Amino acid sequence: MSSSSTSTTSPPSTFSPYSSSKSSSSSTNTSSSPITTSNSLSTTSSSTTSSPSPTITTTTTSPLSSFTISPTSISSTTTTATSPTSITTSSTSSTSSTSSTLPELVLVSTPLNWSEARSYCRQHHTDLASFTGPDDQLRIPVTPDHNITVAWIGLRGVWTWSDGSRLGQFKKWSQDEPSADGECVYMHPDGQWHNQDCGTKLRFICYGKIHDQNKNHAVSVVGGETSYGGDWAYFYETQKMTFEAAQKYCRKYHTDLATIRSQQEHDAIQQKIMDTMSTTTSIGRWIGLHRTWAWSDQSSSTHRAWGSGQPRRNHCTTTQLQQPREWKTRPCKDTLPFICYHDGLVLVREHVSWHDALAGCRSRGLQLVSILSAELAARVRVLARSASTPHVWLGLRYACGLHVWFWVSGWSVCYQDWAPGNRTGEVPQGWGTGALSRTGPQHWVSLHQHTPLNFICSK
Repeated sequence: MSSSSTSTTSPPSTFSPYSSSKSSSSSTNTSSSPITTSNSLSTTSSSTTSSPSPTITTTTTSPLSSFTISPTSISSTTTTATSPTSITTSSTSSTSSTSSTLPELVLVSTPLNWSEARSYCRQHHTDLASFTGPDDQLRIPVTPDHNITVAWIGLRGVWTWSDGSRLGQFKKWSQDEPSADGECVYMHPDGQWHNQDCGTKLRFICYGKIHDQNKNHAVSVVGGETSYGGDWAYFYETQKMTFEAAQKYCRKYHTDLATIRSQQEHDAIQQKIMDTMSTTTSIGRWIGLHRTWAWSDQSSSTHRAWGSGQPRRNHCTTTQLQQPREWKTRPCKDTLPFICYHDGLVLVREHVSWHDALAGCRSRGLQLVSILSAELAARVRVLARSASTPHVWLGLRYACGLHVWFWVSGWSVCYQDWAPGNRTGEVPQGWGTGALSRTGPQHWVSLHQHTPLNFICSK
């Protein structure tokens, strides 16, 4: 077999040692294995088990309960493990590596806080739900439990610096801040940070490189360099502007609004503010910190369905499960039902070798992902951005004897997205395993098989 030939009806069998022959869970059972079944929401389920009440069981060990909607139908399956609660999944929606379907939406009824819900969705499905428009929201599962009225989704407020970096460990919030007052942040002369309506006009602090024209106005960091290096400094501007106008000004005449990552940088800015104003005449100066709303799965969707007076100070988002299905924010620590989505891909955030990744997918009834199209490649790239390692393992393998790359599912590598210099020439021993970069252009690269990485599985 060569890399230019492929079958249109079934994967080639040349590399069958890497292909797992899987039979349907509905047709394979042992006396010690749970029974798997599926039914519609209107159907009464029953099963012959030793439990006091009829229970439908599957091999999942999840202790949660959920309802699932697929693009074409609603169905349910009840599962139990060591916990009396259960999970419901759809058996009628199929997502293959070569098809393009809408993701399944899974309503999990067991209440968790936002972070716990995200972890659960990432472990058992793909992530907390993201929405691209009103039509997506129409696919939210309907639950017969009328006590469940709201659920977490994947949108969360994230404090971000104007240069695009996230707020790190260093922060100087005033007591009871951030509040409900606004999405942008100023520094008070006492050094504390407050959030304020972004339309308020305040003086502001920029940062940028020092040169002959601005060196007399530069605010240097005492006892060290800025985070950007020794030839960078902060610049105090006396005009009063909204946050957006101040941001544009700083980007035009310097680099950006101030980013503060250390106590030394903070002290330099605070001293300049104190030197140039009275604590009783002005509330402070804009710095570059502001709140943005980001999806858990790194989706670029800008769709929002905020209810009246939303969003508020709480940083995590819920949706109503009935019309008009408006969104509201709530404290992330609240425990609520939640909505996951599943598109046939699962990112496993373990740090393992390529062979352990292969085994890890198969132990889940899945396989290391094979990227057979540009459409699937785009979905995999989005998922990979949530990884905790610089790369993620793919199902790419090199056959030394044939000098060809192949997918462990058995398919030839027809669609390709290699980083420059990564496919040509002889592959050194131990380096015949393929991964995807988490950042940048996100091309494929060959890495040593024992590199500990996250990995992506697929159906």
